Amino acid sequence: MKVLLVATFIPPHVGGLEVVVAQQAKSLAEMGHAVTVLTSHHDADLARDEEIDGYRIIRTPTWNAVERRTGVPAPVWGPRSLVPLVRLARQADVVHVHDVYYQPSILAAITARVLRRRLFVTQHVSLVEHDSPLVMGVQRLIYATAGARLWRWCEGIIAYNVIVQRFLSDRRVPDGKVHLTYNGIDVDAFRPGDPALRRSVRAAYGLPQDKPLVLFVGRLVPKKGFRELMAAHHREFHIVLVGPGAVPANVPPGVTFT
Repeated sequence: MKVLLVATFIPPHVGGLEVVVAQQAKSLAEMGHAVTVLTSHHDADLARDEEIDGYRIIRTPTWNAVERRTGVPAPVWGPRSLVPLVRLARQADVVHVHDVYYQPSILAAITARVLRRRLFVTQHVSLVEHDSPLVMGVQRLIYATAGARLWRWCEGIIAYNVIVQRFLSDRRVPDGKVHLTYNGIDVDAFRPGDPALRRSVRAAYGLPQDKPLVLFVGRLVPKKGFRELMAAHHREFHIVLVGPGAVPANVPPGVTFT
């Protein structure tokens, strides 16, 4: 098949959605499908058109000021993005969008609907708690309007956990349309380290050799809960936080940002 994946971002932009899209594209390509990912051109140093792991990436002009100012990913595609979107959707057998919350996904779903292409959705998250009442209100509005329409239009929805599955069920998405699966783990990359490796990593980052480590990996934004983790610091263990974003002031003892 010719598969068009539409996603706000893919690596090297950091995030869980990005990892899933890249793995999905690679896996589909390995199965013999012709895969194209249409995504945001958020960094001038990235190629606009390239091939990675057997699939093609096309990056389209993007307005991304919201993320730069607040850390909340909310890319917006303008009229120039419609040209490659329509062209690629015409060529595709299947259009698969990642999360109905984002404007690029909504544009792609409308395009697929107009061109009568098969449409699928991966719903990555449910309603995400946020400090800003405005962000919370926007989430609820999008899911109640455009999100509900996309869920109705598509043939199938992938959910990676029961929280998202319940979220969809609460919004009256038919259970038969939702396919619950789970993220896998690459055990070649993620496996227990031997004692020598553990000691060397701790030494390299100035971490204590004799205390348990609590590891956080994620963007340093409020919805990830890293501030609550910092507040739980204790002399009996050491907290290590890994991820992009602004390191807060007054980091307590027993907490390290890498």
